[in-house]
Amino acid sequence: MMFYMRKTTGFTLPELLIVAVIIAIAAAAAIPFLSDNMEQKADLEVNRIKSTIMHARALALSRREAFQVSFNPKNGLVSLVQKSTFMTPSGISDGSWSLKYGEFTGVDFNSGSTLEFDSSGDAVYGGTITMAFGDLNLVISVAQKTGCVTVDEVPVEDPKLEPPPIIILEK
Repeated sequence: MMFYMRKTTGFTLPELLIVAVIIAIAAAAAIPFLSDNMEQKADLEVNRIKSTIMHARALALSRREAFQVSFNPKNGLVSLVQKSTFMTPSGISDGSWSLKYGEFTGVDFNSGSTLEFDSSGDAVYGGTITMAFGDLNLVISVAQKTGCVTVDEVPVEDPKLEPPPIIILEK
């Protein structure tokens, strides 16, 4: 009796299923990174602004010098500078950077666009930075003296919505 060996080519069903599962897992893991989620982008930029502000305060405390963080609404530039020289302090590689996803819609630190920390690390003036990320508006507030940074979402009014009717109750 002769046995013939059957020549097989291709992949088996279990092999194909394993590859399909691996591709599905990789796609599911990549979706958040590839999505155009404006809230995530806003979080990234707001966190970078908060980090720059906290870094300026830490530099003022450690070096006993005044530092400033300037916000330029026209070009979205954020700059961290030493007040005495108006230059990026030595040892700082990212003293100036630009917004990538949002835009400044308002900056007010005592009617200016510069936040200053004195040599003791106190914010000379408190103020706000208002930013727009598509339909998402955020206000970053910096407290005077402490330099405490808070972020609040400002609701955008929908022009399609009508205000509720006013009901007057008579006695």
